[in-house]
Amino acid sequence: MLREMLSAHSRISLSVVETHFLPYWIENWESYGDLSDRRQFLDFYAKARRLPYFEDCEAIDEPVITAPEWHARCADFSLQGVYEALMRYATGADADSDVLWGDKTPEYLIHVDALVRLFPNARIVHIVRDARDQALSSHRTWGKNMFRAAQRWVDEISEFRRQAARYPFSAIEVRFEDVLNDPGAELRRLTKFLGLEFEASMLTVPGQAEPTGAAHGQTSVMSQNQRKYDSQMDRATQRRIEEIALPVLEIYGYPVPDGLAARPISATGARWFRLRDGLNILRGEAEERGLVGGTRYVLRTLRSQRSRTADIA
Repeated sequence: MLREMLSAHSRISLSVVETHFLPYWIENWESYGDLSDRRQFLDFYAKARRLPYFEDCEAIDEPVITAPEWHARCADFSLQGVYEALMRYATGADADSDVLWGDKTPEYLIHVDALVRLFPNARIVHIVRDARDQALSSHRTWGKNMFRAAQRWVDEISEFRRQAARYPFSAIEVRFEDVLNDPGAELRRLTKFLGLEFEASMLTVPGQAEPTGAAHGQTSVMSQNQRKYDSQMDRATQRRIEEIALPVLEIYGYPVPDGLAARPISATGARWFRLRDGLNILRGEAEERGLVGGTRYVLRTLRSQRSRTADIA
């Protein structure tokens, strides 16, 4: 939703498809060699085309860049130059355009250090949603375990805050619920952060912005799309999520019961929940792509997201 609202600005264009692969590129970039050499670039292109990013583009009929065009668009052949050329193609922001291009990939939440080192002038927008609603949504959409979703919410937001504190002028946070309650005020705050003027067109959400969930097909912000856990989650589950997420819920001013004590999930529980989540994801992809195609897609996605560190070595 927020991606599409920002993209409605005349000078902002964000990629429709999430990339996911930057951590993998950071770890392996030197192995691709000198990409200014067209033969080496063709070899790199053949490897890149196996990334789930391109399969996702094809799935929704987004244009896929060709090797010659990608090579020609690169201002240089560093990781930054190659990635920017791809994103400018995906977003329609030409090299001489003043349009701000961007990528919305949730996994980059824990890679702020790497993003800022790659792109010192980057601006990072982090949108936070109440852990209880976020866990409920991930369970209904992908069948994920709600307790693990809550623990990941805590761990990843905590890591984001740790890294983002080093770049106070590069990162900004906004609560999902604040966008729902007063989208104009929050979008004005975000455009000011980006050095732009607010445009009223940003208040209309394209119908395809939310392909799943309660907001599917909506063209305006659904202010009631919050606190669903009150009516759609049993009290025991809600209380356990609150115990897991308590420290970070309090940081963002989300309401929690008095006298509650923080109690994260155990390492053993986290591994078990992760295994079950993985099986559910594999099952869902197999239903959509077939067993072989679904397994291949999941393995490639995991490989493209793999990184030994959240920073650049």
